[in-house]
Amino acid sequence: MRKWTYLVAALLMSGTAATFTSCIDTDEPAGIENLRGAKAELILAKMRYQDALTNYRLQQVELEKIEVEIKKCSLQIEQLKVERKTKQNEWELADIDRKIQLLAEQTKQELLEQQYLTAVNQNNLEKALIDLEKTLATYRDEQYSQDIQIAINALAGLRSNVATAEDDLRKEEIALIAAKASYGSAYREILVNDSLKIEKAIDNQEFSLKLIQDLKGLTEQDLATELAKIEQQIADVDNQAKEILKKIAEIKAETDPINAEIDKIENEALVPENSVVIPLDKVPATIQEELIDFLKTTEIYTGAGKYWDELAVAPFMNEEEDAMTANFETTKTSLKKSFGNTYSSTTLQGIVENLATKIKENSVSGYQKLFWDAYDNQFGTTTSSPETTEISAEAIAMAKQRKSEIENDAAKAKDVYTADKSNWETAREDYKTKALAYGFEYNDYDATQKAIEDFRNLETAKQTDAEVAKVRKALNDYYVKRMVLDNPDIIKVTVTGSTDPVKLSDALGNAAYTDAMLKTLLTAGAPSYTNSIVDFLGMDIDLNDKSFDYTSYISTDSEEDGALQAFLRASNKAFGTGYTLADARLTEPTDEETGIGGSYSTYKDLDDAVEIFSNIESWIALTDYLEDEVAKKFEDAIADIDARVTEQRMLIADKNNEKYLLEVDYEALVGYINTPWSTENPYSHPTVNKKDILETLQGSINTAITTNQFTVYVYKVMVDSDGEFLSGAWNTETNTAEALETSLNDNILDAKLALDIAKADLDEFDNGWAYNGIPNIKQIEANIERYKANLEDAKKNLELAEAKLNNLLEAYAGTEGGNE
Repeated sequence: MRKWTYLVAALLMSGTAATFTSCIDTDEPAGIENLRGAKAELILAKMRYQDALTNYRLQQVELEKIEVEIKKCSLQIEQLKVERKTKQNEWELADIDRKIQLLAEQTKQELLEQQYLTAVNQNNLEKALIDLEKTLATYRDEQYSQDIQIAINALAGLRSNVATAEDDLRKEEIALIAAKASYGSAYREILVNDSLKIEKAIDNQEFSLKLIQDLKGLTEQDLATELAKIEQQIADVDNQAKEILKKIAEIKAETDPINAEIDKIENEALVPENSVVIPLDKVPATIQEELIDFLKTTEIYTGAGKYWDELAVAPFMNEEEDAMTANFETTKTSLKKSFGNTYSSTTLQGIVENLATKIKENSVSGYQKLFWDAYDNQFGTTTSSPETTEISAEAIAMAKQRKSEIENDAAKAKDVYTADKSNWETAREDYKTKALAYGFEYNDYDATQKAIEDFRNLETAKQTDAEVAKVRKALNDYYVKRMVLDNPDIIKVTVTGSTDPVKLSDALGNAAYTDAMLKTLLTAGAPSYTNSIVDFLGMDIDLNDKSFDYTSYISTDSEEDGALQAFLRASNKAFGTGYTLADARLTEPTDEETGIGGSYSTYKDLDDAVEIFSNIESWIALTDYLEDEVAKKFEDAIADIDARVTEQRMLIADKNNEKYLLEVDYEALVGYINTPWSTENPYSHPTVNKKDILETLQGSINTAITTNQFTVYVYKVMVDSDGEFLSGAWNTETNTAEALETSLNDNILDAKLALDIAKADLDEFDNGWAYNGIPNIKQIEANIERYKANLEDAKKNLELAEAKLNNLLEAYAGTEGGNE
C-alpha cells in the first residue's frame, strides 16, 4: 500500500511539473522574464506543497485503516473478558491471551510505523511551506502576498494542533491495547484460586462451628452419644468422598477418548517425516562457498555436537567444498524434539530460524556484519552493532550505486598490493639469507670484539703490522655479513686522497686506507680508548629477540637499508605489521584473516566491499527463504497441531474444570489420602478437611468430659491494610465450646470479608480496572473518545485553512505577473 501511495504522489508531481514547464514563454523581454521566472518558481513551490499535502492525506487514509484493526483487536479481547466471566478454565484463557498478546504487539508496531510516516509527511509539508514562503518573497505582487503569508502563518499553529491531537490519540490507543493484553490468565488464576480457597475454608470452618455448637452444655452421657454421631459423620464424609470419586471416574470415562485423540495429535509433532531443504537454485554460485562454511560450522542446536552438513542425506558439494553440486537436504526429523533433542521446545522451526540468524548475525562472518563493516569503511558511517543491525533498502541502494567505483578502486589497490607483496617476498628471502649468514648466536660479533680487545691488550711493541692485519681481516669478515644485514652505525674515517668521511667497512676495502691508519684508529686514546667496540661493530643485536623495536633503525632513506630494515619496511608497507620481527609478516595472509593493515588491508577492504555489496541481496533472499518459507512451513504445521489439540481440549474444557473442582471437593472432605488430584489442576489443595476436623474433635471429647475443653481446627485469614487477602492458616485450638464458638464466628466473619474483597477484585479485573500500575481501561477508553473529538475539530480547522491557502495560491498563480 505504501508503494502505491508514493507512486500516486510521484505521478502527481510529474504531471504538475510538465504542465508548468509548457506554460513558460522564453521570448519575453528581460524584465518580464525575471518576473515570469519568479512566478514560475512560485507555481513550482505551490505544486510541491500540494504534492506534499496529497501524500500526507493518502497516509492519513492508511492510518484510518489501522483504526479498524484496533477495533478488531479490542473485540477479541472483549470476547476473552466474556469467557473469563463464564468459565474458570485457564487453558482456553491462556490460548486466547497468547493470540491477543501477538495481535496487540502487531497492532502497536503498525501504529508506531504509521506515526513515523505521519511525522515524515508532516516534515515534508513544513519544508514545502518554508519553500513557498521563500519563493513568495521573490515575487512582488502586493495584492496577494500579504494574504498568503497570513494563511501560511495560520497553518503552522493549526497543523501543530492536529499533530498534538494525533499523538495524544495514538498514545492512548497503544496504552489501551497494552492494558487489555496485560490482563493475562496468570493473575486471574491467582484471584480465582484465592476465592475458591477461602470458600472451601469457610465451608469447613462453618462445619466446625456447627459441631462445636452441638457440643455446648452437653452432659457426660450426651458427650458419649455425640461420639457415636461423629463416628457416623466420619462414615458419611467417606461416603461423600466415594461418590465424588465415582463422578470423577465418569468424567474420566467421558474424556478419555478425547485425551487419547489429543495424545495422538500431539504425537504427530514427534513423527520423523520432515526434512530441511535448501535448493541449489536458491543459492547463487557467488555465495555457495560461504554457505557451505556455515553448514559445516553451525551446530544444529546448542550443545548438539553435530553440525548441519552432517545431516545431509546425499552429497551436496564438490571435493574442494567451495561449491554446491545439488540441493542440501537433511535426514528426516520431527517437528518437535528435532534431530534427537529430548525437549519439545527444540522445534524444527526454531532450528531453521537459528541457522538463518547465524547466517545473518554471526559476529565474524554474518552478512549483516560484513555488509555494515564494508559500508562503514566506504562511507564513513559508524554502525554500533553491525552484526544485529538490519540492512535498509537505502543502504543497499547506496552500496549498489558506488559498487562500480569501488571495483575500480579495488583493482588499483590490488595492483599496489601485488607490487608490495612481490617486494616483500624478495626482501624476506634476502633477509633470511643474510640473517642466516650473520648467525643467530653472535659468533661473528663476539669473535670480532675479542680480536679488537686482544690487539689492544698487547704491549705496544707487540702491536705489529701482522697483528693489525689480523684485526683488519676479522673486521672485514664481520662487515661482509653484518653491513648487508642491517647497515649499523659505525665509525667513519677519511681515506687518503678524499675529504669525505666513509664508514670503516667501506674504507677497509681501499688500499689507500693503510694498516697504520687502522692501528692509529684502534689505539687512539689508550688506555681508555676514544672509540668503543660499538663504534667499530655497531650495536650488538639479537635476532632471536623478536620483540625488539627496530623503529630507530628504519631511516627515512631506504637507500640506507640493510636486509633487515628492507624486510621490515616491506612487511609494514604490504601488511602494516610494525617494525619488530614478532610483528613482521612471514607468510601471506589468508582470506579469513582480519586486522592486517598496509596495502593488503586497503585492497581487502575494497575487495570485501565489492563481494558483499554484490551478494547482499542474495544473502537476504536466502535467509528470507529459510525464515518465510522453510521455517514458516514448520511453524504452520506445529500451529495446526496445536490448534487441533486446543480444539479437542476445548471440547472437554468444562468437563475437566468440573473434574478439577470435584478434586478440590474431595480433598476438602478427606484430604490427600488416595487423592485423585490431576497434575494439571490449576487450583490449590485444601490443607484441612472435614475428616481431619471430625477426627481431631473426636479425640478431644474424652478429655472434654473432665476438662470441658474441646480441640478443633480454626482458619485465620491474613490480609493487608486494605483488607486484600494475603494468605490463610489452619491451626488447632483447644478451649471451651463457648470460647471456640466465638473464635470460629470471628474467623468466619474475617474470611467472608476477605472473600467479598477477592470476588470484587476478580469482578473488577474482568471489567478492566487498574492492575499492577496499568491504567484503568475504561478511563483510557474515555480519553480516546475525547482525543478523537479533539482531533476531528483540529482537522476541520486545518482543512478550512488549507482550502483558504489553496484558493489564494490558485488565484495568485493565475495573475499576469503582479506589478509588471
